[in-house]
Amino acid sequence: MFNFRFLNFCAALPYATFTNGEGRPFGTGAMDSGVNMAPGILNILQPYTSLLYSASNDTGGPYQFMAYSSLPTRIPGDWLQQVKPLSSTQLVANPKLYTAVGRKVPLHEPGVYSIAVIGDLKGTTETDKAKFMVVKHTK
Repeated sequence: MFNFRFLNFCAALPYATFTNGEGRPFGTGAMDSGVNMAPGILNILQPYTSLLYSASNDTGGPYQFMAYSSLPTRIPGDWLQQVKPLSSTQLVANPKLYTAVGRKVPLHEPGVYSIAVIGDLKGTTETDKAKFMVVKHTK
């Protein structure tokens, strides 16, 4: 299992929507966990999205997390091009553990994650720019 929740920690972004690489929100309908996230507010109705490894492997390769500036009436909204998409393979802590024994690196590692957009949408330095931050809560 792979569980993740989305957080908006970007004060200049009134609503953030998180999608896969095709622009579709994760989850199902009204219970999407990453739709219209206000800054610093947790989704209490459906905080986590669960994804089975087999379901994430439908396209045969890594998938992406993308961030959008959205509104309650516009989902997903405008793609935040300044926020580099996050590849699922970036959720693998140490790919060498797999390749050293001749295995393929998985699309992601099982666990519980928080995936947040942080920073300044108009930032110019690497430390200030808006970006994804990932926290894995399990080992």
